[in-house]
Amino acid sequence: MDTMFVYRGVESGHLITKRTGSVRHFDWLQCVMCTPTQLAQAIVTLSCLPAKFDSVESLALEVLRKSKLFVETKFLALAQALEGFHRATTNISATDRLTLRKLRKALRLTLDAQALDDELKEKICNSMMYAGDPTLATRLAGLCQAISAPTLAGMGIVPEAFIPSIVGGVSPT
Repeated sequence: MDTMFVYRGVESGHLITKRTGSVRHFDWLQCVMCTPTQLAQAIVTLSCLPAKFDSVESLALEVLRKSKLFVETKFLALAQALEGFHRATTNISATDRLTLRKLRKALRLTLDAQALDDELKEKICNSMMYAGDPTLATRLAGLCQAISAPTLAGMGIVPEAFIPSIVGGVSPT
């Protein structure tokens, strides 16, 4: 296939377009084999994703398209994409945010009463902004729980080994 177009009403767009450049060996291990029905369902699902997934999708696809990135750069960008996906699919309750906001205000009052450098006070307050967010280990555990056991096995992922290998032995709890 050279090009794939999608049409919706008067709008259209490319999903796949032929690229010119150096010819590389095609690695079948990097392909996802599926039936035509599965492919159609995947395209429908992808094209119907809410806008909140655009940045996550763009980040992941940019990393996967570039071949000359350092392994560490690829890892960090893909980890960030996973975190963004988890953030977009998980709701943090408003009560948690309200509680943290109250705690930050109380902390600010306490810090203002201390003879500390203003920059240090600001760093301490800023560190509290994300204190209620799940850790990367917790996010990965949540994502692994959302994937069926056969799919995880097909991807070669054993969550008990995978998560510590990504976050350095940190437990998701």
